[in-house]
Amino acid sequence: METNNRDLVVRMENITKKFGDFTANDGINLDIRRGEIHSLLGENGAGKTTLMNMLYGMSSPTSGEIYINNEKKEFKDPNDAIKAGLGMVHQHFMLIEPFTVVENIVLGMEPMNGIKVDIKKAREDVIALSEKYGFKIDPDAKIQDISVGTQQKVEILKVLYRGADI
Repeated sequence: METNNRDLVVRMENITKKFGDFTANDGINLDIRRGEIHSLLGENGAGKTTLMNMLYGMSSPTSGEIYINNEKKEFKDPNDAIKAGLGMVHQHFMLIEPFTVVENIVLGMEPMNGIKVDIKKAREDVIALSEKYGFKIDPDAKIQDISVGTQQKVEILKVLYRGADI
């Protein structure tokens, strides 16, 4: 299949991240085209998480450039990355255990009815989204009561709920 730069959704060029005298990433280049799936492999401390944290706006590169859909980006925080269509499922889940599946998925982007959270709409949205992707999840279950595999699905649904396409 022939590809060109229009197919690039992520381009990381010469990304370097230093913490004092320690170099976590040194001149990393990564191109991701629409429809591709990549996996980063390496030993503990190899810089995989650091690289992804820079892509997601949780950290800034010491040097190098990040392009999303061929547009240079300098993310100040994950909200900037989310606005650009990026999503990240973290290695360590970012879920609030006493909250329900619905509450965790919509947290920060709750549908409103006036000044109140429209929990009925939130629940309907989460059910529709989980059905669209074939996830059988009880929207009312508390995170503390569901399996790790189901928690991972909740994390994926959180990303999709926010409109990520990368």
